[in-house]
Formats: sequence, structure tokens, C-alpha cells
Amino acid sequence: MSIDEMLAFAGIECNLSVEQFFALSFYEWSIEVHRVKVRRKREHEIWEGNAALAGEVMALIANVNRDAKKKPVPFSRKDFIRLSFDPPEKQITTKPMTPLEMKQKFGTKFKKEK
Repeated sequence: MSIDEMLAFAGIECNLSVEQFFALSFYEWSIEVHRVKVRRKREHEIWEGNAALAGEVMALIANVNRDAKKKPVPFSRKDFIRLSFDPPEKQITTKPMTPLEMKQKFGTKFKKEK
């Protein structure tokens, strides 16, 4: 990180003037950077909490308005918003079908070749 980037960070994130920045010791500067890191983490946690609440409300509205006769699987928050604390989904890997496999599977759906 160059001195220009550090000075911009100090001015924007830490609200320090140029004189205040150059008067800081390395220890004081590290405390300022740590303070910004903690603040950003806290803001992200608050945002995730609000997003989780919004996702729960969206799932509730979708479940209230779904067709009761078909009885589909109820929606959950994860269907609308995925967050960092959700467990990862299993990755499904598939290989491309060959033209022969496509003809066998879909048969009459394709146009005849000319």
C-alpha cells in the first residue's frame, strides 16, 4: 500500500487530516486501521441480520400465497437470499451430452437434418 493510498484511507475512513495522519505513530495507525476493520465487520453483521429478516418475510409471503392444492415444498429464506452463515450447497457436476445421447433422449424434438 503506497503512502497516497494510506493517506486517502486515513482521510476517508478515519476522518484524519494530513497533519493528523503524519503525526501518528505506527502503533496509533494500526489502532485506527483495526477500528475501521471492526466497524466494517459490525456493519456487515447488521446488514446480514436485516437481510435474513427480509428473506424470512419474503418466504412467509410466498408460502401464504402458494397454491394449497398442489402442496409444494414450502419456501425458506435460502430460496430468496443466501447469506455467509448458510451451509454451502452440493455442487452438481455434469458432462455434456453427445449428439447420439441427445437424439436418444429427445428423439422427435429435433428438426430433421437437410
